[in-house]
Amino acid sequence: MSRARNLADLLDSNGDVVSGALDNAAKVDFSNVSSLPADIVSTLRGTDGKSAYEVWLDAGNSGTSSDFIAAITGPQGPTGATGATGPQGPTGATGAVGATFSLVDGVLTITSN
Repeated sequence: MSRARNLADLLDSNGDVVSGALDNAAKVDFSNVSSLPADIVSTLRGTDGKSAYEVWLDAGNSGTSSDFIAAITGPQGPTGATGATGPQGPTGATGAVGATFSLVDGVLTITSN
C-alpha cells in the first residue's frame, strides 16, 4: 500500500479525519511540502474547490460578488466594553505665548503677542 493510500485510510467518506485515527501518528513537518514524497503531496493538495461565492450561486442565489458579501454580512454588533486606560503620553511642546489682558480703571486692554 502506498503512503497516499494509508493517508486516505485516515479519512471518512466526507474527507474528515476519522476519530482517533491520528492519535498515534508520527509527527510530520508540513512546512516544506517539497520534501514530502510525491504521492503524499498529490493527496494533500487535492483539486481546487469552488469559492464561497460560487457555492452561493449554486444554492440558487444570483448577483454580483458585492451582492454575495451583502447577503452574508450580518448587522452591526453592540458596542464593546471600554478598554483599560493606556499609559500617560509624553509631555507636549510648549505653546506660543498668548495675549495679555489687563483691566485698569474699568478699561480692558488686550495686547496680542
